[in-house]
Amino acid sequence: MGTDNLFHKRKAKKLERNKPTRKRYDKVLIVCEGSKTEPNYFNELKDHYEIDTANIMISGECGSDPVSVVRHGEELFRQSARLNDPFDKVYCVFDRDKHTNFDEAVTVLNSLKPAEVFTAITSTPCFELWFILHFTYTSSPLESNGNKSCGARTLQELERYWPDYSKGLNGSFSHLFGQLETAKAFSSQLLAESEKNGSKNPLTTVHQLVAYLQNIKS
Repeated sequence: MGTDNLFHKRKAKKLERNKPTRKRYDKVLIVCEGSKTEPNYFNELKDHYEIDTANIMISGECGSDPVSVVRHGEELFRQSARLNDPFDKVYCVFDRDKHTNFDEAVTVLNSLKPAEVFTAITSTPCFELWFILHFTYTSSPLESNGNKSCGARTLQELERYWPDYSKGLNGSFSHLFGQLETAKAFSSQLLAESEKNGSKNPLTTVHQLVAYLQNIKS
């Protein structure tokens, strides 16, 4: 028993020594529903603002189910806490789209502790709405039409402004960077309108995460 305890203490000390040294600002985890579009975007943002890799982890390895996104974020937070280096913030990025358990995922996330750590970053219908807001303000619902899902309708709308766009595209952050502040303003306006009239489509809170990352070193 004593030998086992000694082994675990040595292992813990080794892990502590091997931990990358992080800067004196928040350590943040971003867990994404998408495996390419969202992680690519936030990795490019991270590089642009020179956020230290020891301070940020971006994961798109949990599938597209919203509850799985939240549970994956919870597990990675618990793992970091066990290593005595917990994330200060955990952002779970997922879409409403056609998911039947979207509301359940939000409820689960809101039940996690510490409450100030976990935040849902959601988009209705999907993340590409955030891209559309770089070009124009819209509060018109993006709904299924015939054989086109609400997500497909959103992509169709985005292609009006960005004809070469495709899912998983690299370089989306740099391509849209010139209109970033416009997108943040339009997204904030859309959220305020939603809070006033109760509309949930379209709606995104991506601007909140973007603003946080822009100011993470402040």
